[in-house]
Amino acid sequence: MMAIWRLGGLAKLGVMPGVILGLGLGLGLGACTVSQLKQDTDVRQSRVVAKENLLAGDAARQDALRAESRQLEVELRQWESSLDALQSELDRLQRQTALAGEQTRQQSLRKEQLAQQLEQFQQQADMLRRNGNGNGNGRLPVEARRSELQEKQKRLKHLQGEVRKALELLLNS
Repeated sequence: MMAIWRLGGLAKLGVMPGVILGLGLGLGLGACTVSQLKQDTDVRQSRVVAKENLLAGDAARQDALRAESRQLEVELRQWESSLDALQSELDRLQRQTALAGEQTRQQSLRKEQLAQQLEQFQQQADMLRRNGNGNGNGRLPVEARRSELQEKQKRLKHLQGEVRKALELLLNS
């Protein structure tokens, strides 16, 4: 009852139940508000947990994407390295092909030269065979003819050796 006197003279018997009722209702409403706040807090906490889970999943996906990106970079460097090696090999083969073409041209030229040389040797041999005495007249003494024939035989043997050499070069090139 002390509390009634402390209200400053407003304590009337009829006013007091209203104040008590108001206080009771305020406490009841306060309890509902606390309960609602707890419920809201729980909902918000579950949202926070759900978002944290989403963020963790996103972080895991980002980590996986970073790892895949690093792997792709490694593969790209390997492809570039392989491409460089292939380009280098292609350049080497092109140089060899050009060199082989040049060698083939040189070999063809050498074959032509050897064929011309063979033709010249053949002409000289034919000339020696046609000219029995080398100067077209048969008036030389027998001994002179013999030495001339021996000289022609030496020359023919030499030409035969040269022809063989030229033919071997021609066949081997």
